[in-house]
Amino acid sequence: MGSKSKVSAGFCLLLTAMLMVLPLSWLVAMLIAACVHELGHYVAIWALTGKHSELVALQALGARMILPEISGWKELVCAIAGPIAGLCLLPLARIMPRVAVCAVLQSSYNLIPIYPRDGGRALRALLQQMISPRRALQVCFWVELICVAIAILSAIYLAFYMHVGVIVFVIVVLDLISTKKSLKTDRFRSTIVTSCE
Repeated sequence: MGSKSKVSAGFCLLLTAMLMVLPLSWLVAMLIAACVHELGHYVAIWALTGKHSELVALQALGARMILPEISGWKELVCAIAGPIAGLCLLPLARIMPRVAVCAVLQSSYNLIPIYPRDGGRALRALLQQMISPRRALQVCFWVELICVAIAILSAIYLAFYMHVGVIVFVIVVLDLISTKKSLKTDRFRSTIVTSCE
């Protein structure tokens, strides 16, 4: 049974922009780090469920997969498996420094506790083990709101006070819009909201 995969226009646009801005060696390093990150998720999902996930789309800010039904501590492990796999590239820093730098940056980005990033998924799974699903959703909402506020304020500071340029602010805003769009279609969020009611 074949699975359908697609590459979004945003991914192609991002790749094109990076080819124009970055040397090819950095782009290759970024792609290697991203592959290791997604492989970490895949292996964790397979090890904990015995099922494989299907890659649905390559998007500008990551890959989207169809997951088998998982929850609780398995969701937590699967969420942090990608960033941990990326950080496992650190010992290779002497041999492949660009790959190590890209892996650390990708892992750090993905661990920000804003759902549906890995950090947001891990935070929700952890909190649901400790408190009611409804309360976990409320706590996650406030943590995400604080992180979004920090991201916007940091982008404004970098753009206007540190004179990095408006591009940082634009990237943060586009990232937050992309995150909001993916929340509308996410199965896990609808499962949590349904179980809270």
